[in-house]
Amino acid sequence: MPVQNREPSPAGRELVVDVHPPAASAPAVRSGFDSARVDRTLVALTNPHSTEAEQFKILRTNILYPVSGQPPRSILITSAAPGEGKSFAAANLAISIAMNINRYVLLIDADMRRPDLHRRFGLGEVPG
Repeated sequence: MPVQNREPSPAGRELVVDVHPPAASAPAVRSGFDSARVDRTLVALTNPHSTEAEQFKILRTNILYPVSGQPPRSILITSAAPGEGKSFAAANLAISIAMNINRYVLLIDADMRRPDLHRRFGLGEVPG
């Protein structure tokens, strides 16, 4: 098992960083997570102090901490036409909730014709 360094993250939580490269005898994985392929439009992840990321934090706070009533257990992001930013908004909102509120987030790409979220997060063509 590789040794991991624990470094403090900017938010004060621990960040686990694996300092050992994979063994040379390990089989090459053609698909799966690749941090170099993460979409730069995931501003809540790639540039958390940008103006856009701050807007997602405001949206997250307004949704999860309503003035009256209970916070929602699920959130649906939809629109009438393609190309209006549903995947962009859903992915960045999910990242903002997961990173800053420390809650579990299940993000489902329900676009059966043109799924996109797996590519945005740097995942290859993997099932599931």
